[in-house]
Amino acid sequence: MKKYIIFLPVFILLIFAFVKYRSINKSNEIIQNKQQEVNEVVVTAKDISLKELNPQSLKGWQINSKSAQFYKNQNEIVCKSVACNLLTKDDQAAFLNSDKTVINSKTKDIFMQGNINGSFNGISLLGETFSYKFDKHIISSKSDVTLNHSNFQLKSKETFIDLKNKKIVLSGKVETSFSMLGKQR
Repeated sequence: MKKYIIFLPVFILLIFAFVKYRSINKSNEIIQNKQQEVNEVVVTAKDISLKELNPQSLKGWQINSKSAQFYKNQNEIVCKSVACNLLTKDDQAAFLNSDKTVINSKTKDIFMQGNINGSFNGISLLGETFSYKFDKHIISSKSDVTLNHSNFQLKSKETFIDLKNKKIVLSGKVETSFSMLGKQR
């Protein structure tokens, strides 16, 4: 009988310790899951406008989007249904529209994908992916791109557009077609 009297409090103490440990462990799991959710998506917004301008060079971008989510851990802003203006110091701009755009919130670089169309200096652009390097002010694509103008059409596998120096470089399999008719008056 004495054995049971000693064993019973020890047994109750062990059960209490196990339940308390499990409760604390479960609370920590819930807190960790909540922190992970908070760190993932910090802000979700609809119908937004974002602008980044470098004051020294007066170059930058302005983005209008139907929706956006900011991911803190990846330093990314993911925008859907996007209209993007890439600004230059002489008040010219390249205009690009895309289904999805990812902005690196640290470097201010942009990656666009899906049904991209736009224009630069009277030339229309069509493609599936484009990247914009904020510090270099360059648009590039390593996928098929079509450039259209009133007198010509160019297609390439790789395209680099230097907005600062107003140069376009095409590489890979480049196809060209020109109209010799010009504009009639």
